[in-house]
Amino acid sequence: VESNLYLCLQNIQHLLEGEGGTEKALKTPLVSRLKFLLGNASSRIRALASYNLSSISFNDRGKQAVVDEACVVELCRLLKDQDNKVVENATLTLISLAQLKKGKVEIIENNFMEQIAGLLNHEALEIRLNVAQLIGSVAEEPSGRTFYAKYVPSLREMMKSQANESIAEYIGQTIDVILWKP
Repeated sequence: VESNLYLCLQNIQHLLEGEGGTEKALKTPLVSRLKFLLGNASSRIRALASYNLSSISFNDRGKQAVVDEACVVELCRLLKDQDNKVVENATLTLISLAQLKKGKVEIIENNFMEQIAGLLNHEALEIRLNVAQLIGSVAEEPSGRTFYAKYVPSLREMMKSQANESIAEYIGQTIDVILWKP
């Protein structure tokens, strides 16, 4: 059963990568089905379900559909997953959803900011990059900016680390957002 489900999710991935794929997908109950699969026992299924939600959320209508389906909280719960690919895909999707005010607010109101910040020192570079960008998006909200201000020294240290050399520019942009004064 798992292998068939995985094949279906791969086919959905190919559909979403094709022209007009997201628009076609939004005419179906796909977002709610993918949300359900975020809780699957298989990390391969969770990873691909979150990746497909990411693909849907690249377009504005898709972002709105994923946020409206209450996926933000489910994706934030995946940030504790043991599988790096699941965490990477969840953070990638959350970056996209946090471009919407409602996405940012759901992260803030459901108290996921500390959990997100806890991933700043994750072993995987892609996750650190995604988390830095996600923090920058959430920090566009005044309460997010206030919360993440205490992480500026850690972010500055991250920028100096050779392990983060390739993402230092993104970390710097995140610091700029946090320190921005209206």
